[in-house]
Amino acid sequence: MKLECCKFEMFAKRVKEKDSKIVLFGTGAIGNVVAPEILDRYGICQYIDCYLDNDKTKWGTAIAVCGKYFDIKSPDYLEHCSEETVILLNISRFSDVINQLELMKCTVHMTCYIMPMMLIYNYCTEKSSGEAVKTAEQRIPRKLHYMWLGGEKLSDDLKKCLESWRYYCPDYEIIEWNESNYDFSRHPFMEQAYKAGAYGFVPDYARLDILYNEGGLYLDTDVEIKRNIDDLLCQDAFCGVEKWQIINFGGLSGAVKKHPMIKKFLDARQDIFFTDDDGKPNKNTCGFYDTRVAIKEGYKLNGKTQIIGNMNIYAYDYFHPYDYMSGMVYETENTYSVHWFNGGWLDGTMKKANKESRRRYLSIYERTVALNMNKEN
Repeated sequence: MKLECCKFEMFAKRVKEKDSKIVLFGTGAIGNVVAPEILDRYGICQYIDCYLDNDKTKWGTAIAVCGKYFDIKSPDYLEHCSEETVILLNISRFSDVINQLELMKCTVHMTCYIMPMMLIYNYCTEKSSGEAVKTAEQRIPRKLHYMWLGGEKLSDDLKKCLESWRYYCPDYEIIEWNESNYDFSRHPFMEQAYKAGAYGFVPDYARLDILYNEGGLYLDTDVEIKRNIDDLLCQDAFCGVEKWQIINFGGLSGAVKKHPMIKKFLDARQDIFFTDDDGKPNKNTCGFYDTRVAIKEGYKLNGKTQIIGNMNIYAYDYFHPYDYMSGMVYETENTYSVHWFNGGWLDGTMKKANKESRRRYLSIYERTVALNMNKEN
């Protein structure tokens, strides 16, 4: 199986020239939200055949993207596909899936494009562009909010992050939210996640709730501030995106109290629960839901800083220059903070997958991205 990573224009051209069917592997935030937007922009949604996923509970169900419903099938479906079929891999922890696909005889002559790497290659290899809209005076209060649950002591790495807050924000009020001062019963998602011991998921709702009702800035505990952030207070609301263009409020976000755009993000989560009727946990990340809201309000997945609903959305290099799949950091003149993705929401299996993906990333990078960049130069 050939592994590929290229410009989206080239990907679309190849699909059209060969009239290839596209089989999307993975139904998470990248596959469900990001990939369809990219395919639609380049006019190749009509080539989508179906989705594949390793979660057996999803087989036989359908997913709505690009104005249509597409079946979710077992990876064994590839045995019935032609060699011209294109596999679009939409999983950030892609190593295990690549191993799985390479062991299938039917994929020997197929091509697999790795969407997370393509997003980085297309949008995150240099200083980002686009302009935020700022106000002449401070609008957001000088408050730094964060949440720490479970009562355990902060690790040395997390202590280093908080020390950076105090260094660059000496006159800010730093507020820790925990079991003693925050009511998780405000929403079933938080209450269920907390009772399940999934503390990393509780802030997915709480961040938005705190920003809306308190105003100020919010940071996850694994965020290191790199320079003075006072000018970020001169706007009504903002957040950042990860390298795969997914909205992330944890890296550094802020808002005035009762901002209507923050309310829209909150409202979209009212019917989202952490556990279903069978007790199965909902492991969709916050970006899965928040990116959908942003797209509905006009957010474009183009790697640029932009504004929707009087809220600035900053490109990857402002708050998320760290790529936790490769371990690479792409700091630029734009960078205010680095979200180190400690992964409090990851279980042991996912952390192991992260390490394996990182190990393979550089070799795949050399086979795909670096090779293409040399050809272009």
